Amino acid sequence: MITKQRIFFHSPLRRPLHYDRGYQFALVILLTFLCFITIAPFIWVVLTAFKPNTEIYTTNLQIVPQHFTLEQFQKVIEKGDKLPSYVLNTLVYSLLTISVVVIFSSMAGYALGMLKFRGAQIIINVLLSILSIPWIILIVPILIFEFRLNIWNTRAGVVLPYIGLFLPVAIWIMRGTFLGMPRELGEAARIDGASEFRVFWGVYLPMARGGVATVVLLTFIDIWNEVLLAASLAINPQIANINTGLRILADEGQSFAFGTLSATIIIAMIPTLIIFIILQRYYVRGISEGALAGF
Repeated sequence: MITKQRIFFHSPLRRPLHYDRGYQFALVILLTFLCFITIAPFIWVVLTAFKPNTEIYTTNLQIVPQHFTLEQFQKVIEKGDKLPSYVLNTLVYSLLTISVVVIFSSMAGYALGMLKFRGAQIIINVLLSILSIPWIILIVPILIFEFRLNIWNTRAGVVLPYIGLFLPVAIWIMRGTFLGMPRELGEAARIDGASEFRVFWGVYLPMARGGVATVVLLTFIDIWNEVLLAASLAINPQIANINTGLRILADEGQSFAFGTLSATIIIAMIPTLIIFIILQRYYVRGISEGALAGF
């Protein structure tokens, strides 16, 4: 009678179970600490917006408001009569920039990711070189360029630099998106007589919704959060964006109006949160399908 025995193979590379658990526990603690550091300022701003002035300007500071109030939001509505115009300006800049960036980045990303032509690698290398340049050093050349074209302190002078700054990143994202798609679909469509534009528009672009959503979301967030460039290119309050408007809304005699400023920041964050909630599913899909391939 032959008895069956189990044979265990012990690999020297296999970590002990207790080491795995300890490593995972330490990783969770570290990530929790980093998350707390990241969201702590945001939590403080939110709680400050719901505090009365008596709890803000006191030596006995408390994190949680003892008396929740909408007093700070009422002040923003009463004094911030220009806030809607700042929000509208930012939405206009975002829509114009996103429209142009999505159209050109989709076509350029398709060409660099799916087509083979002479000079493609040179274009990719140039694109990588552009991405490695800190955009902050381009402010002075942009200002000189706009002064010569007489478009400084205009809406066009704000939108055009946005397009130029965000387009290289969007092209790289869309190129990674198209690189992860099967080429057989395009070859089958070409055999059926479809033109190259038809292959791009009817076959591959619908499959690239994740990458498009990633471009839209990142571009919108960058425009909504950008301060330095907008403040340099548009000093006219009538064309200022939301972040420049936040500085204008702060009264010179009340530079430390933390409650009102916190309420204004929360109001300014609402459009970004709405866009993120709407595009969250496509954004996650775009990352999983390789929208950020190459970074």
